[in-house]
Parts: sequence; C-alpha cells; structure tokens
Amino acid sequence: STWGETEAYFADLIMKKYFVPLDVTYCITNEAGASIYSVSPEACKEMPDLDPNLRSAVSIARRVQDPLAELVKIEPKHIGIGMYQHDVSQTLLKATLGSVVEECVSFVGVDINICSETLLRHIAGLNANRAKNIIEWRQKNGPFINREQLKDVKGLGPKSFQQCAGFIRINQEYIRSFCSQQSELAAGSHKAVTNEKQCKKKTKAAANIIRQPNPLDQTC
Repeated sequence: STWGETEAYFADLIMKKYFVPLDVTYCITNEAGASIYSVSPEACKEMPDLDPNLRSAVSIARRVQDPLAELVKIEPKHIGIGMYQHDVSQTLLKATLGSVVEECVSFVGVDINICSETLLRHIAGLNANRAKNIIEWRQKNGPFINREQLKDVKGLGPKSFQQCAGFIRINQEYIRSFCSQQSELAAGSHKAVTNEKQCKKKTKAAANIIRQPNPLDQTC
C-alpha cells in the first residue's frame, strides 16, 4: 500500500540518521474526511491563503496534536465510522455525535485561547452566536486572562456564564508566551502593548483586579 511504502521510506531515513541533528519521529493517523474539510467554508476561513491539499495536511497534523478539536469540524458521514453508517438516519447520527462530542468536551475542558469556533459550540451554555462572539472578542482584545472576562463578551449573560465557565480552561503558559511575543513586536515598533486594552474599567484598581490570572482557571 502507499502508506506502507511511505512508512518504510521514512523509517529508513530515520535509521540512516538523515535528519540529524533533528530528532524526527513519525506516526500514522486516519485521514478520513480531511479532503472534505479542506474545501469547506470553515477551512477557507481558517486558512484562506493555502491550497486545499495543504489544508488537508494541516488538518491531519492537528489530529495528532488534538483529535477532538479537529474531528468536530467534520460531519459524521465523512468520518468513515462503518459500512452501514449511510443506512442510519443522518439526523439521528448527527444528533448522537453532537451529544457524544459535548460529553467529551465537558469531560476534558476547552482552552478558550486556542480552541476553534466549532469546538466552542459544543460547550454547555454556548451556541453558534456566542461562540462567534468569543472568537471576535479574543481577536480584538487578545487572550483571556481569566474566566471572569467572559462576562464582557456580547450576548453571554450570567446564566450562560454559569453553564460554560466550568468547562473552560485558561493556560497561563500560553498567555506568558503571547505577552512575550507582543513585547518583542512592541520593542521593534515602539508601541507598548499591554493588557490595558483587554479590560477598560472605570478605575485602574478595578482593572488590575479583573486582569489578575486565577490559578483555578487552569482546571475544569
């Protein structure tokens, strides 16, 4: 098979230390649905400048890193879950998959600063509009420092916050990395980039409190 030949080829290169000094390894993952996703509106929105073949490659690579986050973007009929899947009601199949995905998402939690809009829709208390608003807020203001900032998102009220907050995680390591990158950019352009843009409060004291990271936000 083609993948068998490819595997043998790379295994031979690794054995011959072709990639030294890089420590290269490989893994095999299911590519079902990747080509369908590569021409979908969401893929075009995520990677507008890439060729469909490259989008497929990126999607497959993401599956290795975070399978759940990537597979939710593909309709169940394209995943290839069994020879009789097309005999089942597509409505029931989609509803069942949605239920299972929501359960999985709730179990492992979601990193609010790197997850996709599609994954956010599967969090309790959120829908398509709220997920879209969260992404727009993140793009405009930078990463969320703590869960309390979700209350600043348009359309996300107290009840929605109460339902979704427990399933959302905030990785402080990512925030530090983001701030470091922004500082480097600011040093080059002489523009100070701070968290001030994220939380516009009436007083500096209140703003400082709101912007403080909460260690508990790293868990769900």
